[in-house]
Amino acid sequence: MPGKEVQKAKAKARKAAKEKAKVQAAKEANESEKAKGVVETNEAFPEGDKNNEGHTTNEVEAQANTAENAKCENEGEKIGETEKHDCPWLIYCAKNSRSGGYQIKTYNHTHTYGREFGSNMADQHWVAKKLEKRLLSQPRLTHAEAWDHMKVDYNVILSDKMLYRGLRMARKKYVGNEKAQYGKLRDYLNEIHRSNEGSSALLAVEPIPQSPSLFDKLYICLNGCKRGFKAGCRPLIGLDGCFLKGFYGGQLLSAVG
Repeated sequence: MPGKEVQKAKAKARKAAKEKAKVQAAKEANESEKAKGVVETNEAFPEGDKNNEGHTTNEVEAQANTAENAKCENEGEKIGETEKHDCPWLIYCAKNSRSGGYQIKTYNHTHTYGREFGSNMADQHWVAKKLEKRLLSQPRLTHAEAWDHMKVDYNVILSDKMLYRGLRMARKKYVGNEKAQYGKLRDYLNEIHRSNEGSSALLAVEPIPQSPSLFDKLYICLNGCKRGFKAGCRPLIGLDGCFLKGFYGGQLLSAVG
């Protein structure tokens, strides 16, 4: 009898250890998902945030991690994401009557189905938002480079038509913003003269009949730099130049004493 009791105790201890390990593994998995910025059970967010860029990005990545035929079910009070394949992954949201927002009621992040790279959430506006950030560092972004960027960074493969529309929209906004900065140059130079007396700030333009003048070059030398050259530099001036990576290009030359 004592031997049977010992065996039962050992079996009970092994079962408890397995349960503990299972709970710990689930906890670590949830912490890992949370660290990646993925939503979790009982998380609440205000109404309207479901249209936020951050949530849209999560939805695109979620669809990339699930089946191609995954669909959203929206009944006003409930929002769910389901799969037609035999995969336990599931997320279910319901409207919170107290806060007026939405709360995640059920979320199972376990996947047993292979990843797909298509997403009906990645419309041209979302694509343009993502490409705008890349254009800041890579103004001459090509169609192929944009395709690779969306594939590697966002796990989504876009059609040629969708990528073309998104890239065109992003480039139009980026170029428009950069072009608008040239119209503020005179205000900037006036502010230099006002706040730094004795400074030099000159703007050269190419006049065009019946059209706004075209920017040619710009020269700026602050009063403090002038005094520093005269007081502490040898009477020898060199130029250090670099090419500008903006959409319009150009060169930046700095005087070195």
